[in-house]
Amino acid sequence: MATIRELARLCGVSPATVSRDFNNPEVANAKTRTQVLRAARQIGYLPNESARTLATKKSFMVGLVWDTDHRRCRGTPRSPWR
Repeated sequence: MATIRELARLCGVSPATVSRDFNNPEVANAKTRTQVLRAARQIGYLPNESARTLATKKSFMVGLVWDTDHRRCRGTPRSPWR
């Protein structure tokens, strides 16, 4: 798997520029961003979600607990999505 450093080296820019092109496209140089995104597709680069989670301290994950033992229900189980 390609890294942000490899992508930056390939494009002749810094890793910070690559990061900005992916995370803040409104402040990135359009020409550089196009070059970085094209190179990213060519080498199969995808941003590392684990690194992003560590850096931002936000995982954007949702936990779900699902009980399949309906024998403990009193009455008729109903769908919460009605």
